[in-house]
Amino acid sequence: MLHIKTLSLVCSLILTLICLPVNAASLAAHVILSKGVATATTLEGEVRPLKRRSKVFSGDIINTGPKGSVQLRFVDKALMTIKASTQMDITNYLFKQDATTGKEQVLMKLVKGGFRTITGSIGKGDKEAYKVSTPAASIGIRGTNYEVQQESGGAFVMAVYSGGISVANDAGTIDLGLGADFNFTRVSADAAPQGLLEAPESLSVNAATDESQDEEQEEAGDSETAAAGEEGEEDGEDSGDESAAADSGEGDSEGGDDAPVTESQEALVGLDEGTTEAEVDILTALDQQLTEELIENIDEKAAEEIEKYIASGDLEAGETLADLADGIKDFLGLGNDAEDVIDNTGDDGVFVDPTIEPEPEPEPVVDPNPLGLFEFENAYVGLNNQATDIPDAIISSDEFNLATSEKLAMLVIPLDYSISAAKRPTFSSLEPQLSSPIAIDPNTFSAFDFSASGNETAVSLYYELLDTTSNTTTHYELNLVINNNISTVTDLEAAIAAAIPLADVYVEGTPLPPGSPIHVQFNLITDPGTGESRFEFKPNSGTDEFITEMGLNFAEDGSPAELMLLSQLGSGANVQDDWRARVETDLVVAIGSWDTASNTPIFISTEQEEKDGQVFDSTQIIYKEANATQTVSSLAALALCGDSGIICDIQKDNVAAAINIRWGAWLAEPAIPGDPNNTGEPITIHEISEDELGFLDTLTHQEETTLAFWIAAERADINTLTGTASFASAGLTDCSDYGQCIGFADDGGVKKVTGQFNVNFNNGAISNGLLRVETAGSDITKPDAQILSDWQVNFSGQLSNNTDGTMAPEFQTTNVNGTIQDGAGNAISNKVIGSVGGIFVKPGTVFAGGYNLSTADESNKHTAGVFSLQKNP
Repeated sequence: MLHIKTLSLVCSLILTLICLPVNAASLAAHVILSKGVATATTLEGEVRPLKRRSKVFSGDIINTGPKGSVQLRFVDKALMTIKASTQMDITNYLFKQDATTGKEQVLMKLVKGGFRTITGSIGKGDKEAYKVSTPAASIGIRGTNYEVQQESGGAFVMAVYSGGISVANDAGTIDLGLGADFNFTRVSADAAPQGLLEAPESLSVNAATDESQDEEQEEAGDSETAAAGEEGEEDGEDSGDESAAADSGEGDSEGGDDAPVTESQEALVGLDEGTTEAEVDILTALDQQLTEELIENIDEKAAEEIEKYIASGDLEAGETLADLADGIKDFLGLGNDAEDVIDNTGDDGVFVDPTIEPEPEPEPVVDPNPLGLFEFENAYVGLNNQATDIPDAIISSDEFNLATSEKLAMLVIPLDYSISAAKRPTFSSLEPQLSSPIAIDPNTFSAFDFSASGNETAVSLYYELLDTTSNTTTHYELNLVINNNISTVTDLEAAIAAAIPLADVYVEGTPLPPGSPIHVQFNLITDPGTGESRFEFKPNSGTDEFITEMGLNFAEDGSPAELMLLSQLGSGANVQDDWRARVETDLVVAIGSWDTASNTPIFISTEQEEKDGQVFDSTQIIYKEANATQTVSSLAALALCGDSGIICDIQKDNVAAAINIRWGAWLAEPAIPGDPNNTGEPITIHEISEDELGFLDTLTHQEETTLAFWIAAERADINTLTGTASFASAGLTDCSDYGQCIGFADDGGVKKVTGQFNVNFNNGAISNGLLRVETAGSDITKPDAQILSDWQVNFSGQLSNNTDGTMAPEFQTTNVNGTIQDGAGNAISNKVIGSVGGIFVKPGTVFAGGYNLSTADESNKHTAGVFSLQKNP
């Protein structure tokens, strides 16, 4: 199991991934690249064009034209290129993402044409879960990279490039690839598959059996385009010209992706995560060869044009270069006379035009990464293989190996948020209170005699009380006993209100004497506007006290008395979550990993629990499924998302402070009930626990209302960090540029973040910390924007420890205090609470940090975000 530092607070806060609906409309894949004519037809017969980032669902039938192709990434990370003149039926593609989902399965039918694929996780464990049928035979897999193509005569040829497949029909079966005698086969419907020692030529000829007459006429009328398409097909690639690429609707939500796609780029996209280093080298060589050929072609064309000029009759017998100089220089557009042509023609016969500036000497090649820092694009280079029992569908072996190397540190700031009417994230920082999820109707209230024998029940009320003077938090727990005859709503109100001062009170597990102060009150509140009534547990804390979390714990034993109490209180289906509230001020640093295929971070944490003298691991793996169409890297793009009513994530890959830092924010999106097109985009947390017998149990949670800022950064080597140092802002303070910092607040966007602190790497002390956060609503891009809130926060703390007790190059602290003023200097609050922390980034000259700040009063202020500091000389 993975042994990584504890992530104790995040489990209940940032949670879970998209759960695909188990039905015919479940998501099967996204389109990576589409060229020419490519469509999907639903079970209802609706036809839609496929463009880059289009969704493909189970039950869709994919069709491509004679010059079309489409590349898909399936939900289990499989990749497939569907070739030209192909019809592929995605009968069922069901990916099992958690314990509640049905059996995973891939059923596809190639009606005609061809495809190449690198299979994903489905079928790696249960080989029967993956089947592709053709008119000639069916295909099973053993985890592989293979290709299928229909020949013009109707037979199918197949090839295996890695792994293995099994090809079977009524006449026989053959295994190809790993451990088999053949890598190639030809099969028809009425004959057993025949093994081939060499790849058949027809494998790379993308033929089809029934192209339409209109398509044939179109190709005949455009011979040059057809020839280009045939040449691309002979090379084993699905080719197309720039107009085809434009017609396919390729584009991106951010600037720059609308540029023409080069052949080498398309090749890389096609190979995607199946690309090996050798294949990349080959593509690079091919790209260089194409460049050289282009230069040669240009030279040949120039020579041909000069030959045409000479052949035009202007050259007469005995004429010299000087005689032809004026004609040649006019033809080539040179601005010199005949003498210059002679004077500037060298012994090698090469003419040098003196009016043209000579090509400058090439700039020396500068290594962009001279220190050998971590590269996210090559995240798995040089890793040691580690054994793990965690399913590959949850985390791949490469991702796991990166996590165990502890190269990357991950910082996460989870927040409960909502979207305002202006389509912007909003937060609440008021003291938490508990309220009935379902309105109470006095007319339908159910009576129950809790005083009768065996009907007594109890509920535990807990809360966290912060002393804002000493900045210490105390855990309180009250055991409320309900043993009254409850006939009306007011009876229940009186019974619980009376039970609170009589409750057994425990502080940090130690009982308090009777009459000790209680900081919560219970009432029935009626909304004058709606007339609805709800029970509420509300804070009743003192001036220098602030409740940061409150909740009810029920036994959930299914007893009639408890079920009746839950009903009377107006509980919903999810009891524990319904009766829980907190002020979100957490910040957590943990070891993590990186998914290079989707370019997203993975947070990983392991805790150890002792049971009966044995130590067991409990691992949390947290991520959010990538959605490139709803991920932005600039403030302007995020604003456009909001104006369009779209919830978008933020990810900045080129953070200004260092190349080995990436950061962003996940904004979980709730599903819309009954709308198959809005299935939600939650954050995912897999909890993997080990039992006494060594078996793994996996539980997956989902959270649809969490906003999580995150940082992924290469950890500095703590052994190289010695003595004392100071870190401070170095000009990267403008949060309208997400490469410098990112932040949200209760009153809009963060405009500027500055900070500083001292660190003693010998004893781990963090001192003299100061953080200033200035917010300016939606006007943060304006130089003269009015400052709405000016946070000035002091902090101190200690470097964190690794699991072996040694210091780690990171810290997180709640030892925070400060004040808030408005832009005119008027006081807003002097009770700032929250967390500050971050990561010392390799080689140790940059600090990537985050903050999650609130107020312990009724001002309802909140801000959170990420920033960087530089080590002072």
